[in-house]
Amino acid sequence: RGFVQLSPRSQSSRCVKKRAQLAAVALEKIQTRSFALTALASMVQRAGTSMRNEAFANILAQIEKMVTNLRAEQDSDLQKKEDCEAQRSNSTIQAKELSQTIDNNEARIEELKSDNTRLQQEVLDTQEEISQLQEQKKELKNERDAEHAEFLTSKLDDETAASLVQQAYDVLNARRRALNGESAPVTTSGAPPSAAQGRLNLEIAGGATKLLQQAPPPPPATFSGSYKGSRGETGGILTLLQTLKEDIEKDITKAVAEEQAAVASYTHTMADLASAITAKNAMITTTEGTIADNEEEISNRKTTISNDDSTLQGTMNLLKQITPGCDFIAVQYPTRTENRNKELDGLKKAKAILQGATMPSLLQGC
Repeated sequence: RGFVQLSPRSQSSRCVKKRAQLAAVALEKIQTRSFALTALASMVQRAGTSMRNEAFANILAQIEKMVTNLRAEQDSDLQKKEDCEAQRSNSTIQAKELSQTIDNNEARIEELKSDNTRLQQEVLDTQEEISQLQEQKKELKNERDAEHAEFLTSKLDDETAASLVQQAYDVLNARRRALNGESAPVTTSGAPPSAAQGRLNLEIAGGATKLLQQAPPPPPATFSGSYKGSRGETGGILTLLQTLKEDIEKDITKAVAEEQAAVASYTHTMADLASAITAKNAMITTTEGTIADNEEEISNRKTTISNDDSTLQGTMNLLKQITPGCDFIAVQYPTRTENRNKELDGLKKAKAILQGATMPSLLQGC
């Protein structure tokens, strides 16, 4: 870099002037329309007119400074170019990823909304089914209550009828034994009859007495054997009463068994209905839990979409902001690099000429 010490011959005024002319020509050939180079070429020519080789020292320092600046400018342009490319690439990738994420979340939200609509309808349908089951329980209870009331009434009627038949049997049997001279059977019931029961017994006894005291009709002509008259008829009535009572008691037994079976069936059916209602209520609880989870996910995804959208807008604004500068660098970088290389090449040639390191044919003899 320092000033090259030249031989006495090269220090002649003629050689100095030639060197200045050649260096100025080297600078002018660069043709990059650089004002700095034009000014430097003028400085070289003025230095040559001084006919002093020492005048090149300041110009060589200027050339060295320009070379350093051009190299720094080249590094800066390259860094800006790489930064722009990286920033654009990263921002573009981020924008695409954010857009895809937003689209995915929006699609998922629509899916969850559709799912919730279906689930809400399922809840309504299940609630309707529960109402129907509860209505069935109500109807079954009403039917069972009516059947039970009917059973109690029928049973009471049958028991009353059986009691009356037994009482009629006892009265007629007592009368029959009296007419036949038989001793009355010992009764085990110590409870006195009620007034109504007493009147009923008297009516039955009166009717039986009339029946037994009626004169027997004459026997048929073909009848053989002794004719017992109303005594035989009384025995038949007693048998009929006994059979009637047994039939009534059988009906009571059958009715009780049927009532017990009906109660068991009713209890089983009501238990099944209650289990079905419990299961459907559990289904509703589970479904409503799923709906709540979906709603929470929808809310979270909406928040994510809002945040991603804000980030996306920032990324798009950044791309918009850096586009002019990055476009300029992308377009101008090859030209700037080419011109800078020309300037560096010209400066190096001019420096070499001024330092005497290059000895073209025009400088022979200096």
